[in-house]
Amino acid sequence: MRESRIRQQQAINPSKRHKWYVLVGCDTYVNVPHLLKQLEPYNFTQPYFIGGSVGEQMCYHKNGTTYKSLFVGGNTAHVLSAALVEA
Repeated sequence: MRESRIRQQQAINPSKRHKWYVLVGCDTYVNVPHLLKQLEPYNFTQPYFIGGSVGEQMCYHKNGTTYKSLFVGGNTAHVLSAALVEA
């Protein structure tokens, strides 16, 4: 379903596409004018992942190798630029 929505956006004239995608919880209030003001310094044509909290965790593969992995924490808002979503 997510992919079909992205395809729909890609079919739209580039000047009318969404510039930013905001992911929030169902109980999160978004002050849209303030958010847009905060996004002004960023170029939506560049890949950006803004917000949230990122943690690091050691992962163990079944073949015995280990590696560190970053993960996005919950209970926060995340803003993705159009360039990142469409990449």
